[in-house]
Amino acid sequence: MYFVEPTDVSLDGLALCDVEAIAVDVSCENVLTFWRSGAPDVVFADGARRKVTLKITQRVEAASLGADEAAPNPLGPAGTGGLPRAMDRVAELEFFIKAGRTSARSRVSGHVVITSIVHDLMHARGVLRRIEMIAVSPDGSGAGTLTSEVV
Repeated sequence: MYFVEPTDVSLDGLALCDVEAIAVDVSCENVLTFWRSGAPDVVFADGARRKVTLKITQRVEAASLGADEAAPNPLGPAGTGGLPRAMDRVAELEFFIKAGRTSARSRVSGHVVITSIVHDLMHARGVLRRIEMIAVSPDGSGAGTLTSEVV
């Protein structure tokens, strides 16, 4: 899934401005495949372990950043190991999207662990910040990794 121009994006309580897009990718970390003896094609496949990865693309302009967001570690003071605090624990992500061609809005939320924060300084549209995360399920069942509701 790819959400263009989501609104009211907040990550770990920090409102992110000028978010251009949020991508949600799903992959299987452990794919089981079986072939029938002598057959060239797979007869059974199962994705045993699913991973949901999110990528936020945000335009970074010094004039538009709030004091919290413009700090050297935009997601909190450095914790152990010098990483932003939100990178070594589960954070809350929430954003709103337009639901199709209607005027209805949907709220998307979930628990995530931030895996990287990268700045592209040579991008044609100015500086872009990319925040990558892995969605986590509270009980490991896969239900509720990301939730969506029409508001």
